[in-house]
Amino acid sequence: MPSMVFLLTKTPSIQVIFSKYPNGIYTKDALLYQDILRFSVKELEPQEECTFKLWELTEWLISNNLEIANYYKNPSASHMTKSNKIQARIGRVKRHLDILLYLGLIGEHSRTKESKGQGMTLVYSFTEFGLIIALLIMTTTPKKRQKALSFLYKTFSKNFQTNPSSLDAFALSFTEELYKNNLFDKYIDTLLETVQKKISIQDANEFFSKPLILDLNKEDSELFQKLKREAFDDLSPENKKYFMHKQKLDIEARMFGISNNLKSFEELVFRIKKDYEKVATEGFCENCKLYFAIGLSLIEYLNQSHFTEHQTVKCPNCEIENSIKIPSFRD
Repeated sequence: MPSMVFLLTKTPSIQVIFSKYPNGIYTKDALLYQDILRFSVKELEPQEECTFKLWELTEWLISNNLEIANYYKNPSASHMTKSNKIQARIGRVKRHLDILLYLGLIGEHSRTKESKGQGMTLVYSFTEFGLIIALLIMTTTPKKRQKALSFLYKTFSKNFQTNPSSLDAFALSFTEELYKNNLFDKYIDTLLETVQKKISIQDANEFFSKPLILDLNKEDSELFQKLKREAFDDLSPENKKYFMHKQKLDIEARMFGISNNLKSFEELVFRIKKDYEKVATEGFCENCKLYFAIGLSLIEYLNQSHFTEHQTVKCPNCEIENSIKIPSFRD
């Protein structure tokens, strides 16, 4: 019987931009991805829109990607014309560009006539998500960090004010409070840490929905929570309802993923589905050795979850205080 060979192709995720060798240094491919994104901000001057052709991008990379630039400094390659250098590298750049296109960091803007010949060529543009990732990368360069942070703050503020949802209204207020209280840079470091983790992030929605746990000391952590509460208090009554409902749905969806008593948990979720001030949770009683579905005040749950891995409540069965442990999802 002939043998069969299966080729498994891993779905690309944002982590390809931050892949490293065992010694902790970014791979050559990761640095090329980063430099392609860096092309969108160059000297960190805000632009209405950055559009480009593959040839233009490759021409810029020949001088600005360290690997490629160093190669063409070698005597064996330094004699090549700029056109030949671009032609030699354009295939690899195109492959990287296609991955960034798949990840939603770059988009197809339009088509235009080729500078030579009668054919048509693609014009690309960077998405807002691509711009944010590029700016996150730029914050790791000490000389450009402050300018990149300022650019990020302006980008966030602009996006949150465009057709704002309740989440955008909260994010705008929260971002402004972080900036005023000198915590914005720590928040940005946490975003960067998140995308560099091995958790698979494939698009903007996954990026912003992944748990972000700030590595702060207790004083800063308490201030962080205080600013979140103030941002929430600044919302209009309508936006407060919508925002709490979204938080409730997110927490219950995560609880569903780890539930050990699905029937009871689903019944509770259905029973309180219209009560946006209450969230369905599940906990384990260390005395009864059973799982219970528990309805909690959403505000209290969110206020307590930042500092602990678990919250504790009284068991409805054995009635022992703090015998039930409920997972805390800390964002």
